[in-house]
Amino acid sequence: VSQKLTEGAAFDVVHFNTEFVDDFPNVGSDHDPIIAQLTIGLPFVTCFSSDATVQVFNKGTVAMKDLVLGDLAMVARGKFSEVYSFGHRNEDSPAKFLSIDSGLKRPLVLSSDHLVFVKGSPVPASNVLIGDELSLVDGTTVTVKKISIVTSTGAFAPFTRDGTIVVDNIVASSYVSLQAKSAKLTVGGIKSMSWHDLAQISQAPHRVICRVSPRFCASTEIYNEVGISIWVERPLSFVKWAINKSPFVTIMLLLPVLALVLMVATVEAIFSLPALLCSMVIGACCIFVQPTAKKYLFMSQK
Repeated sequence: VSQKLTEGAAFDVVHFNTEFVDDFPNVGSDHDPIIAQLTIGLPFVTCFSSDATVQVFNKGTVAMKDLVLGDLAMVARGKFSEVYSFGHRNEDSPAKFLSIDSGLKRPLVLSSDHLVFVKGSPVPASNVLIGDELSLVDGTTVTVKKISIVTSTGAFAPFTRDGTIVVDNIVASSYVSLQAKSAKLTVGGIKSMSWHDLAQISQAPHRVICRVSPRFCASTEIYNEVGISIWVERPLSFVKWAINKSPFVTIMLLLPVLALVLMVATVEAIFSLPALLCSMVIGACCIFVQPTAKKYLFMSQK
């Protein structure tokens, strides 16, 4: 075997800059660049850790792992909202999370793509930086002091009717971003609706079914082998597939679906606001009853 290929072979040490890895904020530097990353072992998941805490009506502080369907969890503005489903529920698997410490009693521990409110706007946890101001339930903010990576067992993503949930005193979304480090759906470089609003609208059919038939909803609260709800699994796969197509194809795939769930969300909003519903009923009565009343009044005068 010839050794000619090795003749004259040499190498040199060079220094270069590199961007931080998206899912590992504040890790690495231009003096210790991350050239490539192979994730071997524990994955990042799309949830809160099992020991994160939630305030539940008539129960007080409850660990995420002990939260159950029907619990009224504290959400934004200090209100309470029903937990009607879990997008992800896995009690046993270890996973990596971001731990965001803002000087409160407990840090906020969640996945890198989970949405948390920074000054009232939902952003992926991977976008949160030291110095950012996280929203608290009383409307004030608290400053992020430290961000680290931790390992915990169990992963939970409770869905409330409100779409938000207060976890360890910090207002977070029930949902995640499906585009790395993007708070909004981005198609062809153009940002549109926030992932939080998009997810809240897309869950409208699920919420309506759970309101109409809670027993059916509870009986179909089933999770796959990694803990993803069957209510979420296929829609999630479809959206992930659609957003990786060309901008035109993405729009053509998502628009009809969005229009359909938006109609359901509108109906849900009407029936969830008694004052609005009463106004519509009264308005309908006025429209249909008034002409009939005039007709009979005219006939009686004759």
